[in-house]
Amino acid sequence: MAIHIKIRKYAEKNSIHYYHVETQSLNNHNFYIGIDTEKKQLLFFQENNFSNPFGQISFEGSQSLNIEGIKVPLVGIIFVKAYRAFKSNKFPEILDYCA
Repeated sequence: MAIHIKIRKYAEKNSIHYYHVETQSLNNHNFYIGIDTEKKQLLFFQENNFSNPFGQISFEGSQSLNIEGIKVPLVGIIFVKAYRAFKSNKFPEILDYCA
């Protein structure tokens, strides 16, 4: 089974780079993430108003990849893509994943 995860840049505000995540692999999912370069964390949002994250993972130290409602393999893929962008300080328009 092929896995395709669309991760497209949505906005950038202050020190946070927001992306829209959409996939039909690993169950249907449609949500947003924020890569916060100041607080060094990955945030998960249901809506594009980015007011209440339903999950967060720090880029520093060992972290659990358990985000309610999202399977761990999907969170892991998104985390790796976001971490690479964070470490390189490059936030491209597309962070898609295909396997």
